Amino acid sequence: MKALVASASEARHEGEILVIQGLVLERVRQVVYSNLAGLDTLSERSRSMTAVLQAASAATVALAPPLFASASSGRGQQPFSMFAEASDDVLHKLDSVGEGVDEVFGSRFGLRFADIIGDFVADLVPTCGKLGMDRRKVMSHLAGALMGI
Repeated sequence: MKALVASASEARHEGEILVIQGLVLERVRQVVYSNLAGLDTLSERSRSMTAVLQAASAATVALAPPLFASASSGRGQQPFSMFAEASDDVLHKLDSVGEGVDEVFGSRFGLRFADIIGDFVADLVPTCGKLGMDRRKVMSHLAGALMGI
């Protein structure tokens, strides 16, 4: 988990930070908060905190795509190339926490890594399409990185 969270600090330029933090990590957080918000087993305090975190996460996720578009054009790089290069390592790290997520949150909250990743991909692919990336290339990249290929 530490390696996953540290990914953004390892970024070399603004475009990488936007991919790692805004398009990937924050989007995963938003999916987690959204899934938690629907649980009946949360205390009122946890539910309140989840709502605040979900709102903050949603604001960050909304800001990332236009900033990324600007950063990729400013570097003269194709959006998909920048996305793939910047996200590959963090997606591998994300995949490596799957079993731990299932162990810690699975039986207690019914929150499964496969569901989180499914929602994450379902949300990210249209965003990448709006940024001018080919949907098939994005899907292929995500599948390969999340399967450790």
